[in-house]
Amino acid sequence: MSSPTTGEGSMWIWQQAGGHRHAREATSHSELPEGQTFVSLCGETLTVLNRDVHGPNQPGWLDPTCVTCDLQIRVNLGLPLPRCGTDGAGSANRETQTRRKMEAH
Repeated sequence: MSSPTTGEGSMWIWQQAGGHRHAREATSHSELPEGQTFVSLCGETLTVLNRDVHGPNQPGWLDPTCVTCDLQIRVNLGLPLPRCGTDGAGSANRETQTRRKMEAH
């Protein structure tokens, strides 16, 4: 089994929780139910809340993507890294710090 922070050899899908879309190991290809806890690719342990669950009576929406999960997925797949500062004020510093951590490994 791989480490949640590397994700090497695992399949990952996006799950809303904690106000962001996080990557989680694809133990299920559907959204997790309310109350389910999971460890995201960025290493956070999160619990799915009612606001994170989509359904016929709850229209879909997308919370902002977790920058750390996004960058780790890109590194794992060999995709280009995003340019800093392209997704809103204040994100450039987080992205730069995360990028430096990723490039150091």
